[in-house]
Amino acid sequence: RLALRPVAEEFPETIGPYRVLRELGRGAMGTVYLARQESLARDLAVKVMAAEFTRDQEFVARFKREGLISSKLRHPNIVQVYDYNASDGLYYIAMEYVGAEDLQAYLRANGGQLPVAEVVRLMGQVLSALDCAHETGVTHRDVKPANILLSPRHDAVLTDFSIASIQEAQRLTQ
Repeated sequence: RLALRPVAEEFPETIGPYRVLRELGRGAMGTVYLARQESLARDLAVKVMAAEFTRDQEFVARFKREGLISSKLRHPNIVQVYDYNASDGLYYIAMEYVGAEDLQAYLRANGGQLPVAEVVRLMGQVLSALDCAHETGVTHRDVKPANILLSPRHDAVLTDFSIASIQEAQRLTQ
């Protein structure tokens, strides 16, 4: 689960070609930074694998799989992944920066209750995103309010495919 944090005391100045602006949060597998892609004059979210996992090839493969899976999904309610790479010992995934608020924080700020029409609209968007993923053979496996970001227009955007499974890969394993 990603926890929002104030600006971190220490973080890398750059990650690959991206200039780090601030820390957005930390999860079980790593840290997410707000970064600037100067070449296209846009801000991105860059997820960096925690250093303790970089020596474990299973975690590296899982992280890479998240980048690969997510990059193949094209839907307005799924975070767009732009890049997966490694640089200076850092494994990272660069993706669309939607905003810092997730559905969990939004629910908490509203006492856990939202108008029915808003719930129906947001859940319709999440279901549409899941339908797109399923049509591609991807099962998310961790849908929860913390993995649903809210865009500036207040649309739901599904993120964090770190434990997603791909049906084709499962068939090959079997």
